[in-house]
Amino acid sequence: MKLKAKKRLIISIILVVIILSIVVFFTWGFITAPGAMRTVSAGTHHSVAIAANGSLWTWGDNDFGQLGDGTVARQSAPLRIGRGRSWEIAAAGELHTVAIQRDGSLWAWGENGSGQLGDGTRSVRTEPVQISAYTDWTNIAVGNAHTVALRADGSLWTWGNNFDGQLGDGTRSTRTTPMQVGTDTDWVSIDAGNAHTLALRSDGTLWAWGANEHGQLGNGSTVHTDVPVQIGTDILWTSVAASGDRTVAIATDGSLWAWGANRIGQLGDGSATDRAVPIQISFDTEWISVAVGSVETVAIAADGTLWAWGPLDVDYYGNVRASPYAMPVQVGGYTDWDSVAMDDRNGISIRSDGSLWTWRSDTLNVTWRSPNLRMILDRHGRSMTDSQFVRHTPQPETASIDYTFPGAIREIAAGSAHTAAIAADGTLWAWGQNHIGQLGNGSVISRTTPTQISASTDWVSVSASGSLGEHTVAIRSDGSLWAWGNNRSGQLGNGTWESSGRPLQVGTDIDWTSAVAGRDHTAAIRSDGTLWTWGSNRNGELGNGTTTNQATPVQVGTGEDWVAVSVCSSRTVALQSDGSLWIWGSSGFFTDAITAPIQLSTDTDWISMSTSFTHTMAIRSDGSLWTWGRNILGELDDGTTYVREPMKVGTDTNWYGVVTSPHFTAAIKVDGSLWIWSAGSMGQLAYGVVAPEQVGTDTDWVNIALGWYYVVALNSDGSIWTWGANSSGQLGDGTTIDRSIPVLILDAN
Repeated sequence: MKLKAKKRLIISIILVVIILSIVVFFTWGFITAPGAMRTVSAGTHHSVAIAANGSLWTWGDNDFGQLGDGTVARQSAPLRIGRGRSWEIAAAGELHTVAIQRDGSLWAWGENGSGQLGDGTRSVRTEPVQISAYTDWTNIAVGNAHTVALRADGSLWTWGNNFDGQLGDGTRSTRTTPMQVGTDTDWVSIDAGNAHTLALRSDGTLWAWGANEHGQLGNGSTVHTDVPVQIGTDILWTSVAASGDRTVAIATDGSLWAWGANRIGQLGDGSATDRAVPIQISFDTEWISVAVGSVETVAIAADGTLWAWGPLDVDYYGNVRASPYAMPVQVGGYTDWDSVAMDDRNGISIRSDGSLWTWRSDTLNVTWRSPNLRMILDRHGRSMTDSQFVRHTPQPETASIDYTFPGAIREIAAGSAHTAAIAADGTLWAWGQNHIGQLGNGSVISRTTPTQISASTDWVSVSASGSLGEHTVAIRSDGSLWAWGNNRSGQLGNGTWESSGRPLQVGTDIDWTSAVAGRDHTAAIRSDGTLWTWGSNRNGELGNGTTTNQATPVQVGTGEDWVAVSVCSSRTVALQSDGSLWIWGSSGFFTDAITAPIQLSTDTDWISMSTSFTHTMAIRSDGSLWTWGRNILGELDDGTTYVREPMKVGTDTNWYGVVTSPHFTAAIKVDGSLWIWSAGSMGQLAYGVVAPEQVGTDTDWVNIALGWYYVVALNSDGSIWTWGANSSGQLGDGTTIDRSIPVLILDAN
């Protein structure tokens, strides 16, 4: 009898252990995996999200403890904050985070130098601390260093920095604890920019206060105000979003409006003029949600599609390189987006299944770019690898190549007969002709498939010389500039005339933001907006007033407002921030070389351009395409053989980016379609096509590069396609066979 009792006891203990193990397993799994995401907010360089189960997750920079994990260590993947599952709303600012729990309590953490946490101190908090004793908080918004919140009774409260009156309490005094704004109790929605605040009342009226130097308050002036002022009287609003010094809002009819800073076209109205009153954006779409980043805007349309716009060529340092006047373009092809947020450079969005997605606003070239969607967490909260990008693969033939490549591509470049590309992981790859070291892999052997250049993983831009050029230039994330290949005219910029088969740094400066390689000269822009050139100068293409070659960078004039530059074998064309276009070298308009910049016409609405030995193309802010130069191959699309001033190409006004080679032109429209005209006999397009002709039917092209007689195109999924001449393996398909249709070279997967 005792034996049976003992046996039953042992069995009971085993069952208890098994049950506890199961409970622990599932509990731990629930704690460590977020599951479907419900809301997301993005600060300047960190993000916060709340899962469907109420758990709180953060990732990104953490210098001031803004992630709330008790440390100041950066996190590259979502990290759970605490073990609670009662979070309802969260908002991320520049360096601090605020969140509300389901019981209505308010919590904050991160930087607190202006009292923006609201805990009565100015001390940094690396973990959540409760703010005030109230437990009826319903909504929050954060600016750079101030916080705005609503309580259940409809009252509005602010605290933190008040230098520009952003607290709205009629003073300029900083507050370290919540202070009510007036006595009204009909506030229903709020948001904040850097130093201005916006709020909606229950009657649909919109009110703003704080900084207003760019018209971001929308009241028709640029005067700061420290009390709420109404924005217009003839529009009722449903939601508002702000960031930096601009504002975007949705009206009750679903129309989208924007105002504030617009120097680089970030409002999306096709201009570069600040707006002090609301102006409608994209008239033919009904919008349901919008978010604003430092220079870009993302929004969800009523049909569930996701759209983005802003200056589509802002480099890693915040400088505009070209094509700033963007209009809304669709991101990906999904139609089930639920919510969206935007930080300094990244879009973050949640689909209806709870999966969390992001895209990096990486620069693809000097004329345009487009975001590549990437899933961070699937609908079960499982982490995705960097190579799992959304794909929309075209259908032409695919090359069979045996090599390993690290996922999607973010930038491409084509030289005379060599090609370069930067992958999403920052690695640099090259292939094609290499007789003088232009690939940069330390040899002079041509490659028919991509080969990695150096072990560095921080490359951000690359340019390969065309028009029979043989050198390459590239910039790394620290702002350093590197060059390699032919150096017969000093085009590598390292103070010598010796060619190099490996990347060599150009000087010691680390403030380069863009660089382009011509046949025998190079041009680059620094973060201060100055323009520098070096190399061959026989036609005055360096723009320094001489015709003497230079082996080190020389400044072009004294201006500090250059935003983009394009070069060819004997000419340089550059764009200033005011939209004016300048040219020097062998301009084609004059018999003598032009050794210093001269303005091309008096127009100031140019947004991007590309020049080659034979002709130049440029796009205006209205989306029209213009050209000038030689026309013996039909580049000008008008039957003439030479044009001395800009002539409009067709009547279309939806051109997005354009590139040129001596033999043909390629351009991408706003809808992502690719067009090419006037080519040769190497397969890149039928000879004699003198009007733009679409390449296939795909509408997801984001970048195009032209070699001497070949084409390299980048798809929105990060894959590379090539076609045309291939005598040196420049197509990268493992052969030297010319191709008449696009061949898939690098698959995003």
